[in-house]
Formats: sequence, C-alpha cells, structure tokens
Amino acid sequence: MQFKLWLETSNSKLPFYGNCVGWPEEYLDALSYMVQEGEEINFRQFQAIAEGIDKKDFLNIYGQIDRAVSFHRVPNWPIAFYRFSGIEYVYAEPRTIELFQLAIDRDDVFDHGKNWFDTTKYPHGVVSKMAGELTN
Repeated sequence: MQFKLWLETSNSKLPFYGNCVGWPEEYLDALSYMVQEGEEINFRQFQAIAEGIDKKDFLNIYGQIDRAVSFHRVPNWPIAFYRFSGIEYVYAEPRTIELFQLAIDRDDVFDHGKNWFDTTKYPHGVVSKMAGELTN
C-alpha cells in the first residue's frame, strides 16, 4: 500500500537499473534480498510503475504474456523487477539500490516496523530524506 502511495506522489516511473548478470558486487545482498522478499504483481501493475515497459515485449507466440515472465516489487521500497528465464531485470533509482544495501547492512530493511517510504512522513524527495536518516 505505501509503495502505491509513494508512486502516486512521484512524477516519474522507476527507471531501468540493470539485471542480475552484470550486477555490482557491492550490492549483491540487495539483489538477493529483493529476489527473496519481492511480492509478485501482475503485468499491469508492473507497467504502471516501471519506465519503458511495452506489453509486446512480453508476449509469446499466442499473443499472451509469456508464462516464463513474472513481475515483482519490493515491499515498502520503490524497487520493482521482472524475472525472465532466471534473470532479474531491476527498475529503481541508483541511489535507492545504494540505500537499500545500506539498510540491509544496518539490519533496517523491514525490521522495527520502519517504513522508509511512508508518504505522510516523506511526501517529496523520499530518497534524499531517507539518505539522511540512514547515514546519520
């Protein structure tokens, strides 16, 4: 729910960050956590939050979304990804991935009831405000 609220206050969709094949080594824990904790969503939900997504790129020969593709988002974080043939394609701001890794390192990702993207607390500039809290 908070993820949806954050997106409604944001002016843009999540940009493509990268895939798991060329993932930066310093953020491997973040990738692992995303894959483990990601909630499955449908194509329309994914298309609404990720930049540059065209349905035709995911269709099989029968004109339906290929069964080999699944769509996911990370609870309480503006991070989404799709998995196709065992490869995750991640959509997020680079700074968000960095902060997500920092939160994992500090054991603050989902613990203690923290919701870094509560729009009542962070209506604008979510990531920059979060950065101050995580680095202090």
